[in-house]
Amino acid sequence: MPYMTLQVSNALVKLKKLGPPIFPALIKHLRDDRYSYSAISAAWDNWTVGDAIIEVLSDGHGMYGGYKARRTPSGWATLLSFEDYLKAKDPEKWAEWAKNKTRLEIQLDFIDWCVEKEKERGFIDEAQKKDLMQTYERGRERAQKEYAGHEAP
Repeated sequence: MPYMTLQVSNALVKLKKLGPPIFPALIKHLRDDRYSYSAISAAWDNWTVGDAIIEVLSDGHGMYGGYKARRTPSGWATLLSFEDYLKAKDPEKWAEWAKNKTRLEIQLDFIDWCVEKEKERGFIDEAQKKDLMQTYERGRERAQKEYAGHEAP
């Protein structure tokens, strides 16, 4: 449970409600390093305005892979995050693309990007590949259920 002021939590709710059409305006604040709120992951962390923007853009779906790190044929790889996805897509270009998409289309694109990156990284064996691909497929199914009936961007 994050610790945030009522002003911050209300702003996040309102920004999420406005949806993808506001993404080009929000993306300009991605590097804003001012304090926004605190939360516990492994320890108390302070999150910036830029982190809060990623929370809005991702609609709270920061990752789908289900791991912190995994073995690959060339060593170890860390999780693929929504922030990684944005960087790879070029945030400004992505925001222009996303402004006319539904939340579901954005989530499915994120998952598709992750799957392609996972394939590029490779797998140590077929069991790892199968397990990871099933994890992403379950993520796809959860996203489709979550956004069912929300066709407008």
